[in-house]
Amino acid sequence: MKKLSTSDRSVLIKLASALPRGSKERRAILSGLRQVPKVAGEHPLGRMAVVYFDVESEDYNIEEDADNGDAFAQSLMDDGGRGLNKLEGDALKNLSRMFGQRISNEGHDSGGALVCKFGVDSWAEVKKAWGVISRAGDDLDTDARYIVARNFRLYPDGVNDVFYGEDFGAEGDWDDWLSEHK
Repeated sequence: MKKLSTSDRSVLIKLASALPRGSKERRAILSGLRQVPKVAGEHPLGRMAVVYFDVESEDYNIEEDADNGDAFAQSLMDDGGRGLNKLEGDALKNLSRMFGQRISNEGHDSGGALVCKFGVDSWAEVKKAWGVISRAGDDLDTDARYIVARNFRLYPDGVNDVFYGEDFGAEGDWDDWLSEHK
């Protein structure tokens, strides 16, 4: 297989980025680029690179505010979870805007957290995501009252491989991955 020059790859990447996400033409260009050996200075991720995280409600704050007479908090406690579901939806829209990515979810885990994810296609996208996450500290404010995002994990080669983050079993943190692939 002939190795493309860096400038040729750049032209193809620009062409692909101008095409709609998910289009047959864009997929064909990008899948062809993935088959080309790595050129120094590039930062490819696996085809299934993904960021997972949890969206959680701060129940203790809801309960405290409800006890202090906050009508909104009281309504959240009395509506059988419908209000929290709407807040989670609002949080996902806001997070999608923050990361510039379409965010999907896999439902609630046994602890009640909404398990969410978005794909990443480049080192630059990982760096941008880390910029948003690292400014927030432990909990990322979703701009939806009582809802936070936390436990961000980067799986550079898909969920069946190593991950980077703060959780037990991580290969390292996000800064480690970004530095290793600089």
